[in-house]
Amino acid sequence: MASASSEMGFARERPDDPFPRTLWTEVVQVAGDPGAERSRREASWERLVGMYRRPIELCLRAKLRGHPAAVRSDELVDEFFSYLVQHAIVEKAKRGVGSFRGYIQGVIKNFAHSTKRADAKHGVVFDADAMDAGGIDDRLIVEEERAWANGLLREALVLLAKKNPRQAEAIRLRYGIAAGAPAQEESALALDAVAARLGSGKHAIEELLRRARAELKVILLRCVVESLDTSEPETYHLTFVGERDLVLRRAEEEWPGLLMEQR
Repeated sequence: MASASSEMGFARERPDDPFPRTLWTEVVQVAGDPGAERSRREASWERLVGMYRRPIELCLRAKLRGHPAAVRSDELVDEFFSYLVQHAIVEKAKRGVGSFRGYIQGVIKNFAHSTKRADAKHGVVFDADAMDAGGIDDRLIVEEERAWANGLLREALVLLAKKNPRQAEAIRLRYGIAAGAPAQEESALALDAVAARLGSGKHAIEELLRRARAELKVILLRCVVESLDTSEPETYHLTFVGERDLVLRRAEEEWPGLLMEQR
């Protein structure tokens, strides 16, 4: 079976590949490498927190459903990142765990259990039946998936901006999504307004956006690849298909027409 990398038209880690280091290699491995330069580690941790804070908060809230701690999920996110540092969790993350999203979800599950045990020791009362019988709120699962897709898409936009700033700017203006921080965003603009802002004709901007969307999708899929285990081809391919479809579906729900074929 051909790997997903070859299906997407690029070979991983080619010397001439303009995007050889993304989520796993650049962010996770550097953030968890005690031997890396301090500035690189801090920058990688900042990107890791920016990409994962919202999905982690939603996942924690789901895991703690029925527990009083769920109402302080925002505060618990800070505790969770401290937990990652104290237990060297990121350093232990290897490409043998399926997907990094799945790995983080497993860590969150352990963290939630630790939180419950600690609260129980201090006499905190909670509805165990609600937690066990109620399962995980489907709405929170969808929100977590959307937040995950949002983080990967922003990572892909950062890479696109490095390669072709004009394409990234066109996407930011047309769809109201910025590379990196959401604070940089503004309302989506009509095509005529984008053309005016970029000083080009409408047809030129349509072509620019067509190429930008295609390039962004390739980079996004590369980000998905970089978040997966590649040691077992069969497992890797199936995991890739699932993660790819999830990211594209959730991103399309939030930004219709950004990644899907235009009709």
